[in-house]
Amino acid sequence: MSILTPRLDLIDANITRSTVTLTNSAVTSILSVAAFNAGELVGYVSLTATASTRFLIKIQYSKTAAGTDYNLSYQFSGETPVAGFAVSVTTAGLIQITLPIVTGFSTATFTYVSSGLI
Repeated sequence: MSILTPRLDLIDANITRSTVTLTNSAVTSILSVAAFNAGELVGYVSLTATASTRFLIKIQYSKTAAGTDYNLSYQFSGETPVAGFAVSVTTAGLIQITLPIVTGFSTATFTYVSSGLI
């Protein structure tokens, strides 16, 4: 019995780490994925505030069959994100993170790597 492994061609084989600063009580654009049919971002959020937190987030997205919108899912690991933290993708393919009003906010960053599939 043989098992076949599908081959996935990466658009960008040079996966690099990026860091985006998140703003308190705002939506921050993370990455445009308009050139990809599917992919994922994996990284961590580091939040310094009255109740600081740090957690891993894995974001997966795929373009719909019609090619006019995206599906997105995400999961957390580690400390619990602040209530109201959310990830979304626009119809134009822009992944965004929403950070709610955080008491005693000082800094917040999202450090990640991404891969996009054609």
